[in-house]
Amino acid sequence: MWTTRKELEATLAQAGLGEWSPRLAATARHAMILEPGPVEEGAAPIGVSRLGGTPDLPSEVPWPWRSADPDRTVFKDHLARPWPMSFVAQIDFAEILSAGGLEGFPSSGRLLFFCDPIVTPWGTTGASPPHAPGGRTMFITEPTDRLGRRDFPVEFSNPGCDCRPREFMFRPRRVTPKLWLLPPPFGSRELLALHGAPPPPDTKPVPSWPPRLRWGQEHEAYLQFWKDLAEEHPNAFTWHGAIHQVGGIAFPWQDPLETDCVKFADDDYLNHPTVKAFHERIKKDGAPSKWTDYEEAYQAYSTFEARERATHFARADGWQHVLQIETDSEVGPWIGEGCLYICIRKGDLAECRFDRCWTMPQCT
Repeated sequence: MWTTRKELEATLAQAGLGEWSPRLAATARHAMILEPGPVEEGAAPIGVSRLGGTPDLPSEVPWPWRSADPDRTVFKDHLARPWPMSFVAQIDFAEILSAGGLEGFPSSGRLLFFCDPIVTPWGTTGASPPHAPGGRTMFITEPTDRLGRRDFPVEFSNPGCDCRPREFMFRPRRVTPKLWLLPPPFGSRELLALHGAPPPPDTKPVPSWPPRLRWGQEHEAYLQFWKDLAEEHPNAFTWHGAIHQVGGIAFPWQDPLETDCVKFADDDYLNHPTVKAFHERIKKDGAPSKWTDYEEAYQAYSTFEARERATHFARADGWQHVLQIETDSEVGPWIGEGCLYICIRKGDLAECRFDRCWTMPQCT
């Protein structure tokens, strides 16, 4: 395994990346890969990094609940009432420091994430009530001797809806932090930037998104690089990238995480007047291809999207990826294949304001 950018560059060159090797190595960043251990009930010591089970909390800290959301039409019976969130992950930053540490992250304290797995965790995780009823992030600074392992809420044993208890109880899996220096993965903002993304807002016609990477045989070589890494370290990586990760560059399934944070957290994109008007017209007049002014309307909207995309990219450096959790059917009741991501504004990270994190899922 490489430990420096020079060693990484040599590894990439050996993998067939040619002149791309120094460029990829230069944009590499340290990340803490969380290598999963066996699923073991009650085996992990108090306070350590792990997935699932029940959280380690001070006695005065209550188990987080989500508020009722009776206006939702999906899972209406479940969302019509307040409900305790499921414990998903606990990250011990002292363990992160012992494994090599991550620049900008605290050297102690614990990050805990809860969500309602029946509802998509999306939005600000610390607000009360949160932006969406799906998730909550806590930062606990109390020492280990002040922590106690909680029991599952009694509500989980008898959900009182079409859900089963297993759908709320994540099984415990210990994870071990290992420091890696990783080049930018496919779909990341850093790799797209190496290919000239985003395109200028006035580009005509507006190109597809994300842009097709035009680097010839290097594309296949880079894909093989990640496949080989997954084969050599199956407990840390899959063909798609890291399994579980703290910090560094996230492995997106769709658009880059940081640009999506600007788009939805900073700009509230879905409520932008232009976006709302476009989708309201679709509801009224049907698919854009049926509009009499289709070419003009579609070109105007595409130009707007390209301009917004460029601003999202330009401002994305203000966000930092915090935690990536891959679907793990042995641990939790995730639906489908994909990842859950937690990001934070760098200013909030400097103040350890993890209650202001933004959570979003991505999947195939």
